[in-house]
Amino acid sequence: MPAALETEALQLKFSDKDRKVIITMENEDRFSMTVQEAALACKLADNRQLFKFRSQFKNLLNELAVWIQKNRKKVFKAFMTVRDAGLLFLIVRNEVPFDRDFEDQLSDLDIAIAQNENYSLINLSVLALPRCSPSAGFSFLSLKNTLAF
Repeated sequence: MPAALETEALQLKFSDKDRKVIITMENEDRFSMTVQEAALACKLADNRQLFKFRSQFKNLLNELAVWIQKNRKKVFKAFMTVRDAGLLFLIVRNEVPFDRDFEDQLSDLDIAIAQNENYSLINLSVLALPRCSPSAGFSFLSLKNTLAF
């Protein structure tokens, strides 16, 4: 760990489980708890976020599957993959020529998901490719973390 981070970090050791800590909130409200209670609260909060993300992700996959079904005449393949900045919903279209209506529908989907509070933990990008070789399409996908619709 870099030295700058070591000096800024406050380390609570679970072995000091009975030691009291005081937490000061943004609004200056303060409360006290033991190190053990603080550690368990952090673990619980992390588990809640994970549960919430899983629920949001499952609902998103269902919504995307419905969207693909509605646009099945124009979709050759569709994938959900992991990228550096989040998730990527990748569509490989049936045709090569540019399709403005399809791109507009995909942009509308992208905006709707980005503005939907039900997906607050999900950072999603969308991309449509014209019909292409598998190697060209696979270059956009994570080899280990991709779902095919």
